[in-house]
Amino acid sequence: MEDEHVEQPEEQREAQIEECLAYFRRAIASPASVPPWSDWWRENEPLVERVFPLMEYVRLKHRKLLGARQILQRFEELPKDYRPPSPRLTGSCGHCGERVPPSAIGPDGEPVTCPHCGTVFADSEESGGFSPG
Repeated sequence: MEDEHVEQPEEQREAQIEECLAYFRRAIASPASVPPWSDWWRENEPLVERVFPLMEYVRLKHRKLLGARQILQRFEELPKDYRPPSPRLTGSCGHCGERVPPSAIGPDGEPVTCPHCGTVFADSEESGGFSPG
């Protein structure tokens, strides 16, 4: 039986990490332009487990898009005080990365609750302040 943790060249590992970071950036800046987190994770979990340190893998597995934001903040690509915009603006939850159906979005001025993770977004959170670089 082959060992699944075969060492790979550092250059290849860095390219694979960058591929993941590119998804994270797009998922935060323009959620509709990428698959929802659960779809991406289903296809990429083995890659994430292989190329990220264990702590980062666990962060992404359990915190989902929130974990991705924390990683980008650690790399100083996202401000520490970043708050995701309301799903009213993006159609997606800025914490779990899942699409929020229109039926879960009430009238303007009312908070939006993600039906997937329960995060509540107030209208004051509608300016995320992040643009991809």
